[in-house]
Amino acid sequence: MRILQTLNNNVAIGSDDRDRTCVVFGRGIGFPRAPYDLSDESVIVRRFYEFDESLVPMVANLSEDVLTAASEIVQEAHSQLNFTLNPNLAFTLSDHLSYALSRIRNGISLEIPLESEVNYVYPRELAVGRFGLQVVKRHCGVELPATEATAIALHLVNAEGSSGGSGNIDLVVKSTEIIDRIIAIVESCLEKTIDRDSYSYMRFVMHLRFLIARLMGEKSDLTAGSRVSVLLPHVRAEFPQAVACAEYISKYLREAYGWNCSDDELLYLILHSNQFITGQ
Repeated sequence: MRILQTLNNNVAIGSDDRDRTCVVFGRGIGFPRAPYDLSDESVIVRRFYEFDESLVPMVANLSEDVLTAASEIVQEAHSQLNFTLNPNLAFTLSDHLSYALSRIRNGISLEIPLESEVNYVYPRELAVGRFGLQVVKRHCGVELPATEATAIALHLVNAEGSSGGSGNIDLVVKSTEIIDRIIAIVESCLEKTIDRDSYSYMRFVMHLRFLIARLMGEKSDLTAGSRVSVLLPHVRAEFPQAVACAEYISKYLREAYGWNCSDDELLYLILHSNQFITGQ
């Protein structure tokens, strides 16, 4: 590993034996004057590839404790979530945590939007967020308020939605609001409370997240007129209650956001809704 630039005592930019540039974390890795050859790569505890180089000045100004805490949270997110995360997450999350710690030290409180909705829609991300509070306390010696777990969760969701760049947290908040509203529609149509811990719920929310991402981007990974949509007339006849629920959801998306669900997308909404009816 060739160390090209040191950012602080424990963080540097390096180039591996395949000439790939990365940000590396390791105790004392930034002490020698760069550039230099790092002979013992066992000191490297984390590597981040495909990062946005425009973030490097920001990273250089962040404390080592915050960077270490953020990288540990990202490592936990990688192990717990079934998504490819934005390679810049460790750095954007570090920036957020730095400001959060500054607010606490200055006695400034900040409300986090959609706290209850995030608890329902993104329970796994929120679990990582709560883990993150413990990590921050251990590395930075400050106990962040419980609401910061929600903020961390939203950063994780944002990182799931973008493979490069910094993403858009506003879109994450918007999609959370939409999913919460759709869940309320399903519960109203079916006249039952959905078990938020059930596999059916988790699978439905996962589908909604991808559906909303497609509709926001005005594209679909489902081909119009595919073989799947051939099933729609049969499903309509067999599952009338689920059909009514799915059409209500489709109407909400169309009237509120101008989004039109394809027949295939409507079919999947019907099938997911029917799972809550059958309890499967």
